[in-house]
Amino acid sequence: MDVDAIDRRARLRRLVDETVAAMDPARRVAQALAAIDLGRRAAVGIAVGKAARAMARGARGIGRGLVIAPGPGAVPPGWELMVASHPRPDERSERAGRAALAWAAAIDPGAVMIALISGGASALAAVPAPGETLASKRAAVDAAMARGLPIAALNALRTRLSAIKGGQLARTCPAPVVTLVASDVVGDEPAIVGSGPTVGAWTTRLDRGPIAIDELPIVDGRRDAVIVVAGVGELARTVTAILAREAPVVCAPAPLVGDVAEVAARLTAIARDGGHGAWVASGEATIAVGLAPGQGGRAQHTALLVARALAGAPGWACLCVGSDGVDGTGPAAGAIVDGDTWAALAAAGIDGDRALAARDSGTALAAIGAAVVTGPTGVNHADLVVVVR
Repeated sequence: MDVDAIDRRARLRRLVDETVAAMDPARRVAQALAAIDLGRRAAVGIAVGKAARAMARGARGIGRGLVIAPGPGAVPPGWELMVASHPRPDERSERAGRAALAWAAAIDPGAVMIALISGGASALAAVPAPGETLASKRAAVDAAMARGLPIAALNALRTRLSAIKGGQLARTCPAPVVTLVASDVVGDEPAIVGSGPTVGAWTTRLDRGPIAIDELPIVDGRRDAVIVVAGVGELARTVTAILAREAPVVCAPAPLVGDVAEVAARLTAIARDGGHGAWVASGEATIAVGLAPGQGGRAQHTALLVARALAGAPGWACLCVGSDGVDGTGPAAGAIVDGDTWAALAAAGIDGDRALAARDSGTALAAIGAAVVTGPTGVNHADLVVVVR
């Protein structure tokens, strides 16, 4: 038994809550809006994604807006909430998408639409392209996900099958559109986040700073702009700053990407040979889930692979967690594993190899108390990975 294992696991669990508080998208939206000069234009808001409600909270001064989110919750006064489905779109998603198009089309040309976009918008606002149905669109995306298609390619497919993605929501609006993005994709490309409903080839990408709406360049007949208010890399940097108060920390210089087996092999090497302190990364592994997966997602699958590789080895622990509080199917955001995890599964009568093969890591890890359950966090910046020794 690793006598310090309980302390390491407890510290990693507290770290999840500290990170969510530090990455609050409401504060980041408020900071960005404070630097936008509206001139005489009134602002109308629309927020779509898993961080939609949190981003709308930061839109102080915008008295009217539409929020499309995956579940119920408070929204600012004057804002309307529509609950839609994620990760698979359903009829609520199509209704929400059509409502968003109507909302944008009704905005006065002398106003400005402030779009608050985060990951998950692809499923939450789903309007099939002409000739497609929701069922045909969903079947094509499901098949691509089963093959483990990377998020950029997956969202490109979604855009081709959609009447709202790829800037088409912005095209509907007669007023300028300024989009604030909370990114959940490696590279922080705004057109990929949520399949970019308000970001097109004409959209001017800006850094944070003073912005005058009426001085934005006109491109292809539109005066639209986009700002990434928080990116995937910022998640790792924030966690590094939190942990640096306590011990030596290494922040990975590049996002953690690739197949779950490749990512797990890298984490295994770090846990085995990384020395004292912590190693932090953000990113998104890719997993081919198959057509009938069990419970869990890429974060828990990665964690269980590391636990198998280092079964019985003392002195390490690994956190793999989705920053949004959701990892695939099931209630968990991710998991914390260490050298005792694999033996704990066996003691509980659970075949870890079978769980991995069935893409059912969530069920196995929950059974031994290794799952991390946060509920929806309002933060959405892909996955956080921390290895401590």
